[in-house]
Amino acid sequence: MVIADENRARRALEGIDYHLAAAVHAAWAGWVSKRYPEASPLTRANVMHDLMIAEAGRRLTHVPGVKLKVRAKRTLLCLPDGFVLQFKKLDDQRLPRNYPTRLAIAFSHQFFLPGLAPGQKRLTLGYRLNELGTELRDVSIVCAKGSKILYGWSLNEPTMQQGELIPFSPAPAPAAAHRRIKLKLIKKDDAEGGETR
Repeated sequence: MVIADENRARRALEGIDYHLAAAVHAAWAGWVSKRYPEASPLTRANVMHDLMIAEAGRRLTHVPGVKLKVRAKRTLLCLPDGFVLQFKKLDDQRLPRNYPTRLAIAFSHQFFLPGLAPGQKRLTLGYRLNELGTELRDVSIVCAKGSKILYGWSLNEPTMQQGELIPFSPAPAPAAAHRRIKLKLIKKDDAEGGETR
């Protein structure tokens, strides 16, 4: 089933994958040209999101069956063959970075969302930055279900020929960090500001 979905996704993106990668690179160039030194990483991610949407819309207006639409309070790229694509920053494992709102969880777990047809497969066009946040590391298409990547591939715009796709193997999800909490008992005298014995 996953292989069939991946093949359908690749067919749906055939011919526009180059434009999507170019849109992300153009968005990054737009951010770099107007960079604000005091801007937070959250501001950068929000501006990049808006610039990616604007660039994708501008580059894909000529493609029949591909439209930007607001669905489930998100601007999504609706593709032929029942796919929708969101625009996001990705983490090191190529998973979309989200605050865990109900809509974000429903989108990432492929649950029903108002405004989307049942069974409509959700993809993410995302980017990763280097450790300092000063350069684009890569651009990818990802299909995730929760914290698991079902499939995905890289789009390397600067060296990519139109239609060239570079598959990647999803990295295993990192093990949850276990935090040790050590309780400190405070004597009644300490809590009241008295001397310790």
